Amino acid sequence: VYEADLSNSVYNLTYSIEDYAGNNYSETVEVLYDTKAPSLKVFEPENNSLASVNFSVAAGFSDSVSGIKNATYSVVNDSTVLSGQLNDTTDTSNLSEDEYRVNYNVYDNAGRLNSTSINVTLDDSPPMLNLSTPQNGDVFSGNFSINAPYSDDVGIDMATYELSNGPVQNPGTLNAT
Repeated sequence: VYEADLSNSVYNLTYSIEDYAGNNYSETVEVLYDTKAPSLKVFEPENNSLASVNFSVAAGFSDSVSGIKNATYSVVNDSTVLSGQLNDTTDTSNLSEDEYRVNYNVYDNAGRLNSTSINVTLDDSPPMLNLSTPQNGDVFSGNFSINAPYSDDVGIDMATYELSNGPVQNPGTLNAT
């Protein structure tokens, strides 16, 4: 059978034999012709993103001809390897803060592979906040300043304060110092 004559599909293949006495036998089997790799689309984590402990490794994948045989991931850097089935939650509690590569591999039943990799930085450290003024128990009157320097080794997404007691509520944004 010439490859050029076939398209990705299911085919019935019939074997027939006949001996010199006229006795015959035939058998039909169903075969899949699959030259196309499975589809793969990464959902989580996003490439070049930050992740915390137990981040999700999620992807969509399919193969309309022969089906999916295996869909796995691995999280690697110079010395660490974690692996598992795609769309599992990854226990990264034993990983140190560092940059990692997440490899996605999907095999179909014909042995075709679709793979891709993304980069992720693991950040398990909370931001630091240094309450300078006011401190717990301070007494003030009139206008007062809030001094609460903060920092984080990978950056701050949001820094706010809220002054509240009874009917008075005053939210605001902290400024980086």
